[in-house]
Amino acid sequence: MDAVKNLFLLMLALLASALVLYADKHMFCGNLIRQFASREYYNVAGVVSYSQVKQITMRGKGGGSKVGDIVDIGYHYKVNGQTYEGNRFRYNNELITGHIAGTLSADSIWARNIVEHYTVGSIIQVFYDPINPAESLLSPGINGNDFLTIFSPILPFNLGFPIWFHAHERRGWFS
Repeated sequence: MDAVKNLFLLMLALLASALVLYADKHMFCGNLIRQFASREYYNVAGVVSYSQVKQITMRGKGGGSKVGDIVDIGYHYKVNGQTYEGNRFRYNNELITGHIAGTLSADSIWARNIVEHYTVGSIIQVFYDPINPAESLLSPGINGNDFLTIFSPILPFNLGFPIWFHAHERRGWFS
């Protein structure tokens, strides 16, 4: 009977892990994979069309709301004589630039610094996908914040399950 119970708990843990990893992949890692792939993008000179800090409000389920700042930027560039327009700073821009804390958060300061750096009319370096030149961004590659998108949803589960397992092991459930 103990072997059946242990097998059931192991299967339950594997199922829960699979669900967490599935959600992580589909909710967060798609943009992270694209951001990683952007390291291989070609670059070309472009011009900033507009650049501003935009304040967003996200409503929570409990009726509360959180205010944050995001970078709203547009630019145009030419590849092989054809003009393209882009508006992406990073693929995971919305995860990095706010919606966690108030407007004086580090993300708000980050957004303002980006807008100050990318002023309207300035010549910038645009990174574009050589297979699909309409796909572009201004900040390619991976940085430290990108890893938060992977570990933030997994961390509570990975910390909670061993604690739960240890507590129930002490009660003799697994012996």
